Amino acid sequence: MQNRSLKYTFLLFVILAGCSSDFESKKWANTMKDGQSVIIIKNLIDLRLAENRGMIFGIQNGSMHQGSKTMLIIFRILILIALLIYIWICREKPVSFLFPFLMICSGAWGNLLDQFLYGYVVDFIHIGFKGILDWPFYFNLADAYVTIGVILIFITNSFRKQPLSNNVTQLKAQ
Repeated sequence: MQNRSLKYTFLLFVILAGCSSDFESKKWANTMKDGQSVIIIKNLIDLRLAENRGMIFGIQNGSMHQGSKTMLIIFRILILIALLIYIWICREKPVSFLFPFLMICSGAWGNLLDQFLYGYVVDFIHIGFKGILDWPFYFNLADAYVTIGVILIFITNSFRKQPLSNNVTQLKAQ
């Protein structure tokens, strides 16, 4: 029983740590003045506030109809609920299985919270590499958590003897 409590405490900690680090970093980013840039590593990483009022990577930024914005928020809420239900259903799985989903959950929650607090998603991290790679988009920690979670799912699923989709089918059968 103690191992189960420790596991659930860790799972909750992962989500809360992800959400709070994302929230605090965005709170800081919102204090930046228009056009202000903080260079972290010259020609590689800089920070600048970018209000993302669209979808991922700023697609449709500033040009979305209010009805589309509302539908996007509802869609994000439904995805987050489905993800939380999946995590709950799989709660007896090892932490290594659940960790990527917790990362995605943290990121999804962080960006959804922005929509309610600010009316937009706070993006502020920009990556470039001496003109070779100039990523045109800005992102935030929540986006990084989602990306890391998805990559971990692909990596771990590619090494599993039984694909993740079979796990879902087995859970439904139980």
